[in-house]
Amino acid sequence: MQNKNTAAKTCLFTVGLLYGIFGVMFISAPEKFAPSLGYTNIDLSAQIEIIAVYGGLEIAIALAVFWGLFKNNAKSAAYLCLISLLGFAGGRLIGISLHGLEGNHLSFLVLEIVLALMSFYSYRKLQT
Repeated sequence: MQNKNTAAKTCLFTVGLLYGIFGVMFISAPEKFAPSLGYTNIDLSAQIEIIAVYGGLEIAIALAVFWGLFKNNAKSAAYLCLISLLGFAGGRLIGISLHGLEGNHLSFLVLEIVLALMSFYSYRKLQT
């Protein structure tokens, strides 16, 4: 049982770490990383939006994951990751179906699905 919890917590830690890394990237240099999302020549208003969503929200999720791991509430953290990643992937699928496959969206979709599967695994294996 302990091995399943360790693997589940490792998966969850990895998801949280990636959320944190992406958050720091987009807060520290939105103009540098925005083109990977398909945004070019962004004005200051767009930079603020990128910092808020891709920076602030992702750092908040990362902090919630680490807090959940630290406070032995990892199952709730796994649920938060699962729901947020399904939201990202679902919204991306809707966007792709409406506007076609452009840029890096397929790569991001694959990443979101893999991280959602890791979160689902963690949620299923962790005890309440």
